[in-house]
This record gives sequence, C-alpha cells and structure tokens, in this order.
Amino acid sequence: MAEPVRAGSARAMRALERILSARGIHLAPEDRQSETTGPGHPEWHRQARAEYALSRWRTATPPRFRNADATLPEVVAWADRALADPSSAGALLLTGLTGTGKTYEAYGALRRIAAAPSGSS
Repeated sequence: MAEPVRAGSARAMRALERILSARGIHLAPEDRQSETTGPGHPEWHRQARAEYALSRWRTATPPRFRNADATLPEVVAWADRALADPSSAGALLLTGLTGTGKTYEAYGALRRIAAAPSGSS
C-alpha cells in the first residue's frame, strides 16, 4: 500500500492551517504518530476526542458562559456522576425564575466535564 502524501503545496497547507486555526480547529501534530500513541492506539483516540471537545467548547460556547463554574452542590455532584458513569448519571433538571442562573450552572457542569483530567472518564 502506498504511503499517504499531503495534497497541495506547503504554502497552501500553511494557509489552510492558518484558516482552520482562526476557527478554533487545530490539526493533529505529526509527532503523535508513534507506535504507542498513533492512530491505532486507544489512548490516541481518547486524547483526540478530548482535544476536539475542548476546542468545540471554546468556539461554540457563548462568551458569557465560557468561564462558567457549577456552584450548586447538586449540579457539581451530577457532573461528577456523569464523569464517573454517563449511563447512570441521569438527567439534570434545573428550574427557577428568569435570571436565577440555571443556564450558567448548566454550562458550568458541562465545562467541569469537558475540563476533567483524562483519568476521570
């Protein structure tokens, strides 16, 4: 089987990488292709998913919620349960009047999950 090659010139690739980077999308570095951490290794896939999730968090989250922190003990506990075992964490239902912080707490819980150390999931 032939070895993969990059399409286009180096200049075109740099331009493409610059455009993608401006949109929060980063290409995987070439040095991640070693035998133990290459694309065939589960750890490589886990790390790639984590990087993608955090990249999406930075680009898709409204600015006012990017630094949200879950402060209610029940919300923190739910996020921790979701990290430990997503299938048994159940749903998070936040109720209250307008402007009481429901959305902020929900984004805080999601941020807590997205930023968890790799050994937590």
